[in-house]
Amino acid sequence: MSAGVDMLPLFLQLYEHPGYRADATILYGTQVENTDLFPQQAEVAEQWNAIYAYPHLQYSGFHEALESIAAQFGDNIPTVKGDGGPYWEDGIASDAFYAAMERETESRGPSAEKLSTISALVNPRVAADKAGLDRMWEKMVLMDEHTFTSSAATSDPSSDETVEQIAVKNSFATEAHGISNRILKSSMATLANSIAADANSLIVFNT
Repeated sequence: MSAGVDMLPLFLQLYEHPGYRADATILYGTQVENTDLFPQQAEVAEQWNAIYAYPHLQYSGFHEALESIAAQFGDNIPTVKGDGGPYWEDGIASDAFYAAMERETESRGPSAEKLSTISALVNPRVAADKAGLDRMWEKMVLMDEHTFTSSAATSDPSSDETVEQIAVKNSFATEAHGISNRILKSSMATLANSIAADANSLIVFNT
């Protein structure tokens, strides 16, 4: 509450100009990410409105809030075109080598699934490696998740916590990459063995 008294007037100054036509704005980011929710925040709006007549606080979803704001702007919503990039991309950029490995695995993952399935259809004695494929995708999801290093990585990049966290992150990329290669090579070997080809023949797989 005390922080709101000091900060809300400064925050609202950003919207006090003729170009902003709505009578409301979105206030978000009151809690740090990746932490437990503070149940006390469910009572903040009611407590604030009981004391202050302005600004009025109201809980809302993004869709509801943006729909109300857009309706007040009508056809006068400023539009910016182009690619602004994602909200938070410093993590992936700080780990470029393993990020590149991950992108390669993402592009080859579907091929691993296809060839594994086809090899099982061609040779009934061979089963598609579903457990391996599931683990490959799981590790890719964990690598793609936005958290890369500890919160102290910038100020203390050589700390045990920072070094160990990035090592775990990188292991997701290397494990997924290894599984993808293993399944691809195994599946292509099974398919190649089922093809009657002359010596010195070249078999090309194009998924």
